[in-house]
Amino acid sequence: MKRGNMKAINLNDVSHYVEENIGTFHQKRIQSIDSLKLESIL
Repeated sequence: MKRGNMKAINLNDVSHYVEENIGTFHQKRIQSIDSLKLESIL
């Protein structure tokens, strides 16, 4: 199977990226949840 021009993924790079950005990701999710109103859920 030909993969084209896609670059191979380095799992160490992926792990490093996740470790660097996971806090921001969770912070944004928590802010989103905090801003929810019961009326908008129902």
